[in-house]
Amino acid sequence: MRQEKLLSVIKKAVLSVVPEAEVIAYGDRITHDADSDTCWELLVLTGKIVNDQMKREIKTELSRVEMAIGNQIELMIRSRDQWYSLKNQSEPFFRLIEKTGQRL
Repeated sequence: MRQEKLLSVIKKAVLSVVPEAEVIAYGDRITHDADSDTCWELLVLTGKIVNDQMKREIKTELSRVEMAIGNQIELMIRSRDQWYSLKNQSEPFFRLIEKTGQRL
């Protein structure tokens, strides 16, 4: 499956659980430094409170995608307030994703 199509499928899976979510792909797959068995890395941002049920539901939807593509999907789910907090904005990881991440 082509990367563009796969990212569309991933976004659709996440939005089926949290329709207002913002999905950002980042890491080696996006920077084209990956080989065929490299995992996909995703950040999901939501205006809702992130709880265990939401995490399970998103992971369940993405597990179907993982089985179809044969690659693992690493998932980080954060509220927008948490992600864009002043404390988080000073972190190198935040700056890396903001600079190189691909919003789906």
